[in-house]
Amino acid sequence: MIITCPKCARNHKVNPDTLKPFADAGKKNILASCKSCKFKFPVSLSSLLTLDEKPVDTKRRPGGVARKICITLSKGG
Repeated sequence: MIITCPKCARNHKVNPDTLKPFADAGKKNILASCKSCKFKFPVSLSSLLTLDEKPVDTKRRPGGVARKICITLSKGG
C-alpha cells in the first residue's frame, strides 16, 4: 500500500500486516507520520485495507503541488 503525505507529496509504502491489529481492535482512523517532513495526518483504515498498491487520497495543499524551498548562500561580507 502507498500513502501520500499531504504536506510534501512524498509517497510512503505501508506494510498491511502492521495495520491488521489496529483493524481488529475496531479503530477507524490511524495517525500517519511522514518520515521526511515529520508531518502527522489522519488516514482511514477502511481506505487502506481495501486498496492494494494504489495511492490513498488524503487532503492535499491548495494547488496540489509540493512546497518548494529555496536556500541562498552568501559570503556574509
